[in-house]
Amino acid sequence: MSKRSVVQGGNGGGPPEKLLRLQTEEFEVSSSKLSDWPDDIPRLQDALLAKHQLFSQLSGYMQRKIWVTSAYSGLGTFEHVFSRIASQQLGGIGMESHFGPFRFWSAFENDARCQEMLMASKVKPMHLFRDITEQMNDEVVQKLEFIVGEMRKRAGDMKACGGTHVKAQLEALSKRCMERLFMEVKRACERGRTKEKGWCLMCQQECPFLPRMSDGDIRFEVGGNPCVAFSPQGSKDRWIHSTAVAAAIWFVRTAETRADWMLQECSHLFSSQDTYDCAFPRKQGWCTSVLQLSPVDVGAPFRRPRSFSWTVGPRFELLMQFTRDTFLSVCGGHVLASGHDFFISSEDDVVAELKHLASERHIEVQGHTSPELGRACLPSGPRQRLQEYEDLLRTARDKGRDIPDPILDLSQSSSWGGSWSALMPSVLCGSLVWSCQHERELLMRELFMALGWPAPARRQMEHEEFPWAVEHLETCSRGKLAKMLGNSIHCKVLGMLTVFALMITKQRCVMHFLEPFPHVGGGQPASPTGIYARELL
Repeated sequence: MSKRSVVQGGNGGGPPEKLLRLQTEEFEVSSSKLSDWPDDIPRLQDALLAKHQLFSQLSGYMQRKIWVTSAYSGLGTFEHVFSRIASQQLGGIGMESHFGPFRFWSAFENDARCQEMLMASKVKPMHLFRDITEQMNDEVVQKLEFIVGEMRKRAGDMKACGGTHVKAQLEALSKRCMERLFMEVKRACERGRTKEKGWCLMCQQECPFLPRMSDGDIRFEVGGNPCVAFSPQGSKDRWIHSTAVAAAIWFVRTAETRADWMLQECSHLFSSQDTYDCAFPRKQGWCTSVLQLSPVDVGAPFRRPRSFSWTVGPRFELLMQFTRDTFLSVCGGHVLASGHDFFISSEDDVVAELKHLASERHIEVQGHTSPELGRACLPSGPRQRLQEYEDLLRTARDKGRDIPDPILDLSQSSSWGGSWSALMPSVLCGSLVWSCQHERELLMRELFMALGWPAPARRQMEHEEFPWAVEHLETCSRGKLAKMLGNSIHCKVLGMLTVFALMITKQRCVMHFLEPFPHVGGGQPASPTGIYARELL
């Protein structure tokens, strides 16, 4: 297959130098190839051995039981990615099986649209609960909400007073709020002011939040807490935000119930190190690695910087440092494809879906044909912004700048100045992605592919590893799907990160029984002996 480098950056071509500095293997140009990321796993294991003289631990975990409990579960991206890893490692295990070693025990999701998608997925958890706060007694949640409310009042007073140090003062207040919330949740857990069961939407009855585990089983907690309090486009309130209550409960409960592993994702501005130092103290045997990654780091033409953290409990250790540099040395790749390459639908599919989209938006498009149809389907606001972008682009080209046809997010104002790129933009909940090369917006099936899902390339096709029936997607509005995908994690980044984490994570060999294991799963001990094995550090 031919290869080409089409990624262009703005402002003198800054991004390409940043992307192409990675001295790693090149990726073939193919939008479908980027969705077939599990095929790269053997190469990653070979690279770990060749570059770091370490044998991968991944295959060993395929013989264990790994109980996955997730929070902020969204579309079920974690479950989907883990099932694809297991399928690649075990030679195809079928969507209706137990997904190899992974037992998807529970998910927490309070958005009704995401709940519907989770229940319709072929890769669904056994239990689906609504709100993370349901794990605590009501009076505990009320106290946490009171703390956040009082801190918000103080923050408001600080902002009103102004001054040169207000930003630093707000950051310090945010950290104090986090520490106070964590302390209260820990105290509640120690005093037994927690709940063991909640209403399960899957079973329509009360079910335990945590599984009953046997000796040798692994508990794997995953989730991506809301970015709104940390992201540049959000409130920037950090821990002085309404979402802080659920987040504090999630982090502390994960530590108090002794999860073995935790994989967490959030905005690249999330205060990861402070959070983990407080929730998972190193002196208690926890080890946390924090790194920032974007899809461009693994060869996908997509701008979406995120913060990831990998935490292992006292039973496990890392064979090497888990940093951005070590990850990229094994899993990094050049970006040689273009965001335009995801606009792959057939002409008939494009016309049909654009007309359906116009109907949803109550826009009359009779008499319009392709390519005019793409512009005619735009709502008035994005259409006006497209005109502004095109005026800026025309002016820049008239001044002699060599700018390729860019990919635009028409939900964003053109006033940012125009750093043109053929990379996919960082898709947000309300993004409307437009190709100046194809003169139309990205279709929903194409957005799935851009985010690393093995979505069917055509309307009347299916992909065996895509977790939803095509008919189900067609019953969902584009707006709802776009919001859910805008909150999701890029599958290839998550897949590569998970594979690398499991390759370098090893169970400790020297064991010493120190303390009782906390009772989980309806009050039953997690193992027949009822003891927790903590390794000598």
